[in-house]
Amino acid sequence: MGKWLDVNGEAIYGTKSLKAYKEGNDVRYTASKDGKFVYAILLKDPGGSLTLTQVSPAEKGVVTMLGSGKKLKWKKTGDGFTVKMPKKLSGEHAWVLKIPV
Repeated sequence: MGKWLDVNGEAIYGTKSLKAYKEGNDVRYTASKDGKFVYAILLKDPGGSLTLTQVSPAEKGVVTMLGSGKKLKWKKTGDGFTVKMPKKLSGEHAWVLKIPV
């Protein structure tokens, strides 16, 4: 747990909850206190892509995965957005997307 928090603690410490705090069984949300970012905590490896409908990135926003620093490709869809996930996820328990809103 400590190693996970070293990488993903930004999505836990100093955040606030959202009204729509979850999406399905495998995604939980928190938000930065300043409201500039939403964190999508993925409880299961989503495979090649993931569609989220509870949040949407800011126009030209850069979606990243905590711990990797890589920019993830995404596109808006009818009721949310789809993000292309890395082929291999580091870690083994849960992963966090940082989404500018």
